[in-house]
Amino acid sequence: MSQNIQYGAWSQGRWPVHVEHLLALDTDLVLLQEVPELASDAVREKAETDLGMRIAVSPTGFTEGCLNAAIAWRQSLTVEGIDVRYSRKLHHGYIGAHIGLDRDDGVPLTVISTHLDPTSATSAAQEAQQLVQRVWRTGGIGLIAGDINHMPLGDPEPPWEQIHPHNRASRCLPRASPGDEWRGNRIVGQVLMGGDLTDVAAHAAERASTPQERDELLQMTGTHGRIRVDQIHATPALVPAISGYRVISTDASDHRGIVWDLDLDLVEVGALREFH
Repeated sequence: MSQNIQYGAWSQGRWPVHVEHLLALDTDLVLLQEVPELASDAVREKAETDLGMRIAVSPTGFTEGCLNAAIAWRQSLTVEGIDVRYSRKLHHGYIGAHIGLDRDDGVPLTVISTHLDPTSATSAAQEAQQLVQRVWRTGGIGLIAGDINHMPLGDPEPPWEQIHPHNRASRCLPRASPGDEWRGNRIVGQVLMGGDLTDVAAHAAERASTPQERDELLQMTGTHGRIRVDQIHATPALVPAISGYRVISTDASDHRGIVWDLDLDLVEVGALREFH
């Protein structure tokens, strides 16, 4: 799953609620955002004990007040490598894990936890370009997930007039005059689509049996911005392996969590591509 835990979960006493929630979900991988407290070895080690998982944290980004990302995994999984090579180039950084799949071709599952620049869709699109490169370089079984922060390609426009001006300025196309209609800037989604990545929620919604189910899959995940900011984008080889997707609410954050199921026996071998 992926969960933006909302900065200050430890100092504000919300971390135990997250722990209870995460343990109940019983997931193998947890991608976290807004976890600068985990940069402390003592806090990270305590969090590992709380969850019964190993945790790796992205380094501090190039901006003051960087909100690190993290990945937690069950010790039964084999993590062959951690990727933070270009993390400092991103506003809040990223962290990738290469998980061994015991495949004859040696291609691992690459999982990237990130939190794209909330202040600019243009800046976030450049960050997405960096991450597309990172998710593909290990052979093509991978996903990017986290707080993407900007409008997905196919989602309807939210009630922009009810949204704070700073979010409109960050997430909308420029207007020629004050009376023009606000329209979401979908450049981040365009970049991810250009990298042959599939928006998992939209993919699941296309297969929904009822309009209500579709709406639940595409519901907003950010309380204040009123859009589906938390997203998963998967490579072509991994898309057939996604056997479930759902949105999870929690009182411990201003973001909903997103959960997906993987049946890795269904990875599409023909979609693997050598990286150059």
